[in-house]
Formats: sequence, structure tokens, C-alpha cells
Amino acid sequence: MASYKQKLYIPRKKLDITQGQLQTSNLDQSLIEREAKILIEMKNGATLKNLHSDKRQEQFGLNMMTQIPSTFMLSGR
Repeated sequence: MASYKQKLYIPRKKLDITQGQLQTSNLDQSLIEREAKILIEMKNGATLKNLHSDKRQEQFGLNMMTQIPSTFMLSGR
């Protein structure tokens, strides 16, 4: 599976190109729409990464709880 940074590399490049084109023809509606789609794609990618990260943190927390010795938990330390 490609890393998060690798997955965002292409959309970032597309965004750079599109924004460069917008500087020369800032009223081109198709460029504005393309930029919006790229930004949504990048946001969705970031959201998926955050969801995946949260899930991993939850799993780690549950794993840590199951590894705590019962005597430690009963003693109140």
C-alpha cells in the first residue's frame, strides 16, 4: 500500500499546475472547478488517513489495556 505522502503527491502536482494556469486565466470556470475537485480529493485523502490513524490508536489502546497485569489494576496503582 502506498504511503499517505505518496498518495497525495499527484493531487498536489495537479493543484500546482492548475493554480499556475489560474494565475494567467483567473476567470476560466473549468480551471476553478478542477481546482475545487483536486482540493476535495486531497481533503478526502486526509480524512481517510485520519480515520485510519484513529482506528490504529484505538487498537493500540485496547491492546495496551489487555496487557496490564490484573494485580496492577486491583492494587489501584
